[in-house]
Amino acid sequence: MTNNEIVWLILILPFVAFLINGFIALFTNYKNSKFSGYLNVASIGISFILSLYLAIIGLDKNFDYQSASFQWISFGIFEITMAIMLDELTLIMISVVTAISFLFKFILSHTWSTMMDILDTSVIWGFLQHPC
Repeated sequence: MTNNEIVWLILILPFVAFLINGFIALFTNYKNSKFSGYLNVASIGISFILSLYLAIIGLDKNFDYQSASFQWISFGIFEITMAIMLDELTLIMISVVTAISFLFKFILSHTWSTMMDILDTSVIWGFLQHPC
């Protein structure tokens, strides 16, 4: 797998997980499934591992990657082109961002399911459901 494919996988994997979760929520009866949480954590975790791989390769040698630019918006003579550029600073930044989002998603998915289990068996929840 080339560095170009890895860069695009880091960006596309969480988006694909979002699309799959949206399809599940819209067209199936599994709206509160744990599968969506596992899929989100797995996609961000794989992105984190791939970004670490790129950081280890890129910081070890002189790494400078730039994808082919493409035109994003054009209004007459006004043009905005877009490209992906990775140097040492952006490699560290993408590793930090994916690490924080992976840890946040992992902890939040576990904490949320535990909190909902506590609320389901709580006396307070029963009290709120039955008014005086």
